Amino acid sequence: MIRTTLKVAAGALAALVTLAGCGGSPIKVGAAATVGDERITTSSLGQVVDDWQREFRADPAAGQMRARFEASGQQIVVDSRSPARTALAQLLDFRVADRVAARYGAQPAPAEVELVSRQLGGPRTLTSLTLAIGLPARYQDDLLHSLAVQNTLLTRLGAVPVPRTPADETQTRQAARRANEIYRQARTGLDIQINPRYGQWRSDEGLSPVTTALSRPGVVPVTGPVVPDLG
Repeated sequence: MIRTTLKVAAGALAALVTLAGCGGSPIKVGAAATVGDERITTSSLGQVVDDWQREFRADPAAGQMRARFEASGQQIVVDSRSPARTALAQLLDFRVADRVAARYGAQPAPAEVELVSRQLGGPRTLTSLTLAIGLPARYQDDLLHSLAVQNTLLTRLGAVPVPRTPADETQTRQAARRANEIYRQARTGLDIQINPRYGQWRSDEGLSPVTTALSRPGVVPVTGPVVPDLG
């Protein structure tokens, strides 16, 4: 799994995503995952990966972005060895973000979505970011919405966009902890089942490895959408 660290600085959030599913019900035949009655098929997931690989190779900026993140220690993919696991985690994360928005009063206004887009550098940067995290460009609006949901939630919980004092830092960390609990509740509340070939669902830890669970150091204030530090 990827453990994430949130920081609110220079008007942007920095976090790394993790997501997956658990439960005892058997997975439906041909499904990579199910979310309630919705099925993400292995064939559709395979198409997502094929499209991503083709588009990623054609976008040098996306490759440079991923390399820069990795060099700085930012892990922006769930499993660098498995594009399918990475894509599946992101797709499930969009469902969780939708639940957070609907259930916890974090539906972003258009102006809040536009703010996040500007903070990330605009549509072109967002396209490369979507490819860098392991999804084809057609998912950039979904990614932007997920990021805006997290940003809106944190703001409404009292996070300070640009912490300048120890009190600001404390307030932001408290907001992040509350947001993390809300994301955990949202993940738990969704009926998500994962095909064992892609791992297991753990509501607190996210998508666990297919074999042995690996622990990684770090605080996990918010397990939500990806917002790498682009600075």
